[in-house]
Amino acid sequence: MLVKDRIIEGLGAGLAVPKGYVVIDLKGKYIYPGLIDAYTTYGMPEAPRAAFP
Repeated sequence: MLVKDRIIEGLGAGLAVPKGYVVIDLKGKYIYPGLIDAYTTYGMPEAPRAAFP
């Protein structure tokens, strides 16, 4: 995966690595772009809950 300025520029096996890029071996790892904090509420109000007896 090629990333520049926090934007994915390329994805796939055998990509040419441009000059100045850093190679990080992530073999056997997973990448989840956009899931920086999966437990955030983004400022959304809590949904009303049904009352329990």
